[in-house]
Amino acid sequence: MESTNPPPYDSPPMALDKWIAEVGINPSTAWQWRRKGWLKTVNIAGRHYLTATQRAEFVRRAEAGEFAQAPGGALAKHNNRAVALHGPN
Repeated sequence: MESTNPPPYDSPPMALDKWIAEVGINPSTAWQWRRKGWLKTVNIAGRHYLTATQRAEFVRRAEAGEFAQAPGGALAKHNNRAVALHGPN
């Protein structure tokens, strides 16, 4: 049976801004992921691209939980305070 999806190395690179729009994240989030080394891009003529292999590797690592972190921000502080005041449910 033939696969309808081409192997990752047969797909052309995708512009980072197109991938950002497709995934639905903020450009600053993608920049942070690149800075942390979670998202690897290639620079072609001054523009950042993701190869199909890089996109597949990012998804594999995300699904494996490599980027998982404890919740932070205001909601986490609120929940921690509620647990401290009222105990766990």
